[in-house]
Amino acid sequence: MIPALVYAMAFTNASVLETEPGCGPISLQYALRGVGRDVDIWEVHSAVYRPDGKSSLRDLALYANRSGVSTSYVSGQALARIPEKAFVVTHIPRGSGHFIVVRKLTNGQFEVFDPVDSSRAVLNELRLQSLQPTLGLIVTKGTAHGAGASYAGLVVCFWMSIIQLLCFLLWLSLRFSRKVRT
Repeated sequence: MIPALVYAMAFTNASVLETEPGCGPISLQYALRGVGRDVDIWEVHSAVYRPDGKSSLRDLALYANRSGVSTSYVSGQALARIPEKAFVVTHIPRGSGHFIVVRKLTNGQFEVFDPVDSSRAVLNELRLQSLQPTLGLIVTKGTAHGAGASYAGLVVCFWMSIIQLLCFLLWLSLRFSRKVRT
């Protein structure tokens, strides 16, 4: 396991914001470079960071589209079905939240890039899901259509994730209720 994946970057100090670009901008820059777009990290940082010192997938999608690439959303549970070699900037629930980049390799393996320490690891699907990715932004070559990945697509992925979580919780409660009876 990548030690830095356990660490969450929380920017609450203004001096940190001035010296560290943050996990969102670094992840997006990595994905954009992967599809052939060379962008300055500080330009990405100033475009996607909000005053509270955080960035969102929507902000990242808008910047990526302005850079001339296509984006779409994918739920964390559907990462196994992304096209091979696709770059996905995804959010994992560590601390106050953290962005990583996932790229599907051949034979069911995934390369995970963690911007905290610039480390890369190859994981199988089960290990990838253990990171609990919530929602991802697929960054692909091609011309951007519109101003960003659709808000409707984001809402659908969000509710799909909620439904999957509820089904999992229902399954857990049924499983443990059977153990209590026996």
